[in-house]
Amino acid sequence: MKSQHRIGLFLPLLAIFIAGMGEPAGQTASAKDSILHAVSQETLLFAHAQRPEDNGEPREPDRRTTDQRRSDRVRMVKMMVLAEYLELSREQQNTFIPRATEHEQQMDANLLEQRQLYEAFQRKIRDGEINAEDVEQYISEKTRLEKSRIDLQSSYIQSMEDLLSEEQIAKLAVFDEYFLNRIGEDFRRD
Repeated sequence: MKSQHRIGLFLPLLAIFIAGMGEPAGQTASAKDSILHAVSQETLLFAHAQRPEDNGEPREPDRRTTDQRRSDRVRMVKMMVLAEYLELSREQQNTFIPRATEHEQQMDANLLEQRQLYEAFQRKIRDGEINAEDVEQYISEKTRLEKSRIDLQSSYIQSMEDLLSEEQIAKLAVFDEYFLNRIGEDFRRD
């Protein structure tokens, strides 16, 4: 498949960036766009794989391993794009990346709670064991988790005031939308 070929091309380039060797010789803006395109392909595959089954059944354990590896690759590339977008110095990267990684882990834990809540609720629906109290409890818990996610994001951005300039903080605040837009633009080109 076309996307598998690009992903195969993308991994060696990612390894070069992660190893701290800088840009491969002769890499142009179009090569960077090609890397971003490979990431966008991987992100869509990842998003599709992360969607709980409509019947609420949990996925097989080996599938989660594949999903986790895919998630890790997307996270590494997202971090690389974020560092480039924020124009971080090496010194800033040394402090920023551990903080950003911790934040991502907190967001992942929140997302996992949301997924588990959804799957349990879907099982009740499927088994015909749903009542008004269950619906109210689901809505309340889902709202709590969404508010928690917003609070985590807000705290994370505010915690960077001692490290980043105002412009970098502004870019950090809009990065998720920026990243998704770049991925979307790449898909529209194909």
